[in-house]
Amino acid sequence: MLRRQHSAPLRSLGNRRPVDQRLSLRIGLIVILAAAYTALVIHYSIRRGRLISFPTYDDVSYMTDGLKRLLTFYATGPKAVYDMYLQVPPHAPYSTIVAFFSFAIFGVHDWAPYAGNVLLILGYFGFADYLLRGLPLWQKLVVFAFLASFPLLTWSVQEFRPDHAAALLLVMGLIMILKQPWITSSWRHQIMAGVWCGLSIAGKPQTFPSVGLLLGMTLVLATLSDCLGYRLRASPRRIAESWARCVLPAIFIPLPHFLVAWREIWAYIEMNVFGAYRDVWQTKGTLMFHLLYYLVGPGGQSAFGGTINPTNWPPRGIPSHLILLAIILGAAVIRIFWRRRRSEMVQTACFAILIFTAYAISAELKNKSYFFGLGFQTLLVLVSVLALRGLFLGERLKARPFPFAAVAFVFLTCVGVVAWGWPPENGDFGADWVRNRNEIAYGVYRDIRDNPDYTDPVVFIPAPGDVNRDLINYLAMKEGRSIVPYEPPDLSSNLDYPVAQFDTVNFVIIADQGCGLIADFFPQYTIQDKLIKILQSRRDYAQVGRYLFHKTGLGYYLFEHIGAFYGWRPTSGMGFLEGPYPQNVLPPYVRWGYGPSSTISMNDQSGGRFNLSLKARNIFPDQVMTIKLDGRVLREVPMEASQEFKSFEISFDASPGAHTIEIDYSKWEQVMPRPTAVLFSSIVIRAAR
Repeated sequence: MLRRQHSAPLRSLGNRRPVDQRLSLRIGLIVILAAAYTALVIHYSIRRGRLISFPTYDDVSYMTDGLKRLLTFYATGPKAVYDMYLQVPPHAPYSTIVAFFSFAIFGVHDWAPYAGNVLLILGYFGFADYLLRGLPLWQKLVVFAFLASFPLLTWSVQEFRPDHAAALLLVMGLIMILKQPWITSSWRHQIMAGVWCGLSIAGKPQTFPSVGLLLGMTLVLATLSDCLGYRLRASPRRIAESWARCVLPAIFIPLPHFLVAWREIWAYIEMNVFGAYRDVWQTKGTLMFHLLYYLVGPGGQSAFGGTINPTNWPPRGIPSHLILLAIILGAAVIRIFWRRRRSEMVQTACFAILIFTAYAISAELKNKSYFFGLGFQTLLVLVSVLALRGLFLGERLKARPFPFAAVAFVFLTCVGVVAWGWPPENGDFGADWVRNRNEIAYGVYRDIRDNPDYTDPVVFIPAPGDVNRDLINYLAMKEGRSIVPYEPPDLSSNLDYPVAQFDTVNFVIIADQGCGLIADFFPQYTIQDKLIKILQSRRDYAQVGRYLFHKTGLGYYLFEHIGAFYGWRPTSGMGFLEGPYPQNVLPPYVRWGYGPSSTISMNDQSGGRFNLSLKARNIFPDQVMTIKLDGRVLREVPMEASQEFKSFEISFDASPGAHTIEIDYSKWEQVMPRPTAVLFSSIVIRAAR
């Protein structure tokens, strides 16, 4: 794409110097500009974009997948990563691979995968350089500045998902097919066009139906353009061979992944398009809403809108950068029809049909998203870059004394830069509601992480939202912790499944309906308040966390399934949680009390009467445990030497606030490294009822 370029027509002009930029110069400039641009957008994101808060959907799912595979690589090597790929194929290989290498290169930082998005900017600038071959460097740099002002590009850095990459790769392939006579192009050119389309499918396999349709249509259009426009005559065999050189790479590049993950790919398409919950993913709106969504609607504003408010800047409601594209394409069409060259007119018609088809596919889908129209939008932008080459090159070949087209485009670029399109703003990193959301998400995770009652706790989340399975997984992996979060397998609003999970998990993270922190369009949203009441009524559950969102006065709850160890925190002399040890015929989890004493703390803000329940085993003859509350002896417990766990219960009164419970032992191990005294299988402190 960036090979050394020469322009033979320009060399024939005695009054024009040949345009011959060195490959190293062009590559160096593109790399520097792409890196600087990516760093700029990431810093914006840290201040006002996605990075003002914890990673959210869909970004966090790809980040988690890439980090999990990287940690597997560190732990057990490349074969384990390959085995993991066969067992759990990635949903979007492009994003998983970029996350994998970004974390490996930059470290496990939230911004690292977004730094990996420099590949997209390299792709935009590199392909623009390819389309603008034969033009002087300053004109290319102006085009780069024009592209950089688009929200489409800034947004591609701020979001971490495969849609931008899949769209860019597809458009690169389609334009290569249609930009010049196809049948006479080199076999390398034909293969490379198919390679880009194949990489597009491999990056996001779920797009294969639309990619296949657009690729097939483009090959038909290219063949028609050759016959009708360039009046080239080719045998059916030669046409078939040219098509095969393009189609075969597009098939064989993603084929290995399809052989592994075809079930997952089809299940995703079936669920969203044909499944029982397809209505959940479909956007409700009028026919006009769907037709305009990716032009002047939310999808159009996200790609073409700028900081000049399009609702107050005439023509009303049209994104600023879409107007600039219309001016460029309009000028190119006028020039082509003025020249009245058959090949150019037919090629222009073919590009128009392709753009309309890409737009129709996006508009026809009821599943609307900012990302599902990127194929059409990226095509529109890069076709405009190709149109600029025609305008600039035609002006240079005529050697006009005043470069009207170049000057006019410099003016349009200035307008585009003034209307610079930052990605959608998420807020200000210093705003109270932003800090509040971060406190909630990180607070829930920390309270599970710091809870000593379980090792490898299993966490159930009945409805996805700010706090979700992937976020908890990601935060745990960042810190080398092991937490096992999961969510319901479908979107059902039936109570049976979540209630059944309450019997098996260690923690439940659940939110109030109307809190603004969970997805309110999912069916299971409607049962969250009922589930909260069920948890509050269960004797075997305790609310151990409440996290309020200031905007709504509602928020998240953290419920703990009361197990063998609950209601206190270790201070000193208490061993870590161990087990299970089935070979020793022990309870699932145990912890040692170390001599001469173990100290634990409790902090209950309600106060009142409490029960301390113990199950312990002692191997020392005439052992005596002395239990104290804030230095006051509650009870002395004589213990016989035995292999059985004995139960004890002590009741006491405590005022609201923090208290210290001390367990003194009369005997403990004096020889072994650990001064073990008593082995506990349960220590529970609960309010008396």
